[in-house]
Order: sequence, then C-alpha cells, then structure tokens
Amino acid sequence: RPPPPPPPPPPAAPTATAAANGAFKDPATFSLPYEQLKDQIPAGVDPAKKEQYLSDSEFQKVMGCSRAEFGEMKGWKQQQVKKSLGLF
Repeated sequence: RPPPPPPPPPPAAPTATAAANGAFKDPATFSLPYEQLKDQIPAGVDPAKKEQYLSDSEFQKVMGCSRAEFGEMKGWKQQQVKKSLGLF
C-alpha cells in the first residue's frame, strides 16, 4: 500500500515590503509634505521615488526646479539632488 501524499507546502510568508504586494500609493493621487518624506519612508511610499509624492508647488520649492526640469537631469544628478535633500 503506498504512503499518503506529502502535505502541501505552507503558504508563502507575507513580505515586509510594499513593493512585493503592490501596496505603493499612486503619487498622482497621493502626496505628503516634504517633512514627512525627508530621511524616512512613510507607509505606502515607493522609497526610490519619494520626490514624486511631493505636491507640485512643494516639489518646485524643495527641489529648486520643476518636475520637467528634474526629469531632464541625468540620473546621477537626480540622485545627487535627492541625497542632498534627504529624499534618497
């Protein structure tokens, strides 16, 4: 008589990152003040794109340029600006 089949594997443990379960909030519809983004990662915020969660007016004030101008910068320059502002 054959042995019973092995039990199914346990479900995967939930991950701690929002990226794994798609829980990042849409920066087009959700914004936070600079002070809440600076040097921390609020829940639901993509840590690689914290600057996108600033309102348009605060983006201009904090970053010193428009979103379009920031988007035209080389990647290394964007990273440098974000690091200097605590958004990296």
